[in-house]
Amino acid sequence: MQVSSSTALSYSQQALWFIYREAPKSAAYNMALPLWFAGDVDGQLLQQAVQRLVERHSMLRSRFAELDGVPYQQVVTD
Repeated sequence: MQVSSSTALSYSQQALWFIYREAPKSAAYNMALPLWFAGDVDGQLLQQAVQRLVERHSMLRSRFAELDGVPYQQVVTD
């Protein structure tokens, strides 16, 4: 897995990181989204659409890590 250079978190991201560190098993900020489709769904086309969405929006490819107690963000590039 290739990642971009590390970047600092925004103030909002830092706040969420702190909340996570205090309660890592909490599902308070997890969002489930059920989808229902009318009619037949072409699984391959759906997979391609989701892949394009992920490629377009870097936040969907982001991960957060911590180094020496300081959180940072990385974007997965592949």
